[in-house]
Order: sequence, then C-alpha cells, then structure tokens
Amino acid sequence: MKLGIVPAGGVAFRFGGVMKELLPIRDGETLLTRCVDAMSFCDATLVLTTPVKVQAHIEALAPFQNIVFAMSMPTLWTSIKLALAIEADKYYFAMPDTMFPAETLREDLEEQLVFGVFNTYHPERFGVFVNGVICDKENVPGKAWGTLMWGWHVRNFWNARNYQNHTDALNDALRNFGYNIEQMDYYHDFASMQDWKEWLTAH
Repeated sequence: MKLGIVPAGGVAFRFGGVMKELLPIRDGETLLTRCVDAMSFCDATLVLTTPVKVQAHIEALAPFQNIVFAMSMPTLWTSIKLALAIEADKYYFAMPDTMFPAETLREDLEEQLVFGVFNTYHPERFGVFVNGVICDKENVPGKAWGTLMWGWHVRNFWNARNYQNHTDALNDALRNFGYNIEQMDYYHDFASMQDWKEWLTAH
C-alpha cells in the first residue's frame, strides 16, 4: 500500500486566516488540489484538516478518489504520527501550501528515506542540510527539504520511539538508514500573501 500525507491544518496567521492551500494557481487548480494530484498514484491520501476547514477541503477534493480526512494535531510531528498509525509499504509527504515538481514523489520508491531538496537563500523558513544533519530554520543557506518519502522500516522505527519534533525524528532516521535525495528544480513556499501575488504576477 502507498499512502500520501498532506498536512492541511495550519492556521495561516500571515494570511489573515485565509485557507492558503485553497488559493488558485491556475484555472480550476489550487495549491491543495495540485499537491493531492501529485499523489494520485497512492492507494489512499490522508488529508489532515481541522473542524473549521474540513468542509471546504471535502468540497475542493470532491473530484479525487481515495481521500481520507483526519483531524490535524497541534504540531507537524504529532500529525505525522497519526499517519504512521496507518500501515503501508510506502509513505509520501508534501505540504499543501507549496509548489514542487510532481515527479519528485516517485511511485517506484525503493529506498527507505528520500528527501526532495531544493536550493534556498531563506534557510530560516526551512529544514536545511548541514554536514549531513538537518538544521531547522537556522540561518545557514544550502539545500532544504520540501518533500519526503519513506518505507515501512522507517515507519516501524519511528513508531517504536518518542520524539519532541519532526526534525529530531528525521535526523534519527537518516543516521540509522542513510538517505537519498531528489533534487528539485523549483520549490515555491507561499509563506505570505505577497509570495502568492508575486508568483501569480510572474506566471
């Protein structure tokens, strides 16, 4: 089984509460639908939502099949832990307020841990690789991770341990399993309304 994971429960303070994952990027397509479409090869895609957002998410994703909704938890890691309760062979993770090459999520995943990475000059917004370790939101320009893929060995490894946050979990897994990377030509993170407006203007 292949499971997609989309954490769409964020509050989006910098958007004034607007559901930024539902912002349009072209005719009939939103950031959320584009993200879910990239996981269309999965047997199921788990969308983590909130009571306030769930109806809007259900309506936006009505054209898609095999979508499962669950209530998001307070942190990214506790939300991921919800997905780890679902037994699968392969897991695919991406944020719904970003744009990335869909082919980064490889259906034929063979490795146990794969990061989709991109070059960034804004490391304060991402987890960046520094000497083979992920440093979260520190001022160290380099390659940041934007998407994740992992196998069932990593899932069992994480389920057997307790972590304070997702960065600790990722660093523990990469130390134990090693990791591969998929270099992305682009990765657009819509952290503010201005980011979205600038992208629309350029495209």
